[in-house]
Amino acid sequence: MAKKTKLTPTVSSSVGVYVYLGPTIHGVIQNGTIFKGAFEDVCKRNLDAIKRFPDIRRFIVKDTEVSKVKASLKEGENFLSNAYKKIISQIQGG
Repeated sequence: MAKKTKLTPTVSSSVGVYVYLGPTIHGVIQNGTIFKGAFEDVCKRNLDAIKRFPDIRRFIVKDTEVSKVKASLKEGENFLSNAYKKIISQIQGG
């Protein structure tokens, strides 16, 4: 049986490249959007979206973490895949 590991996206105050890996929310944020700057600044630029869908913050990940986060989402049944499903449910009005 595969060992389940808890993947926690890296949050850094250093300037870098971040990618949004959550679901596309039309008019709000699009999957694959690339941001440059410090994590806090990226979140500030997306504050309206984060206020509407707080779990968006979990999907803004450092570029070095993209493959790990994608693998975690594909694996399913973890906190990230559950947060992804929660956003989808909110988009659909559920």
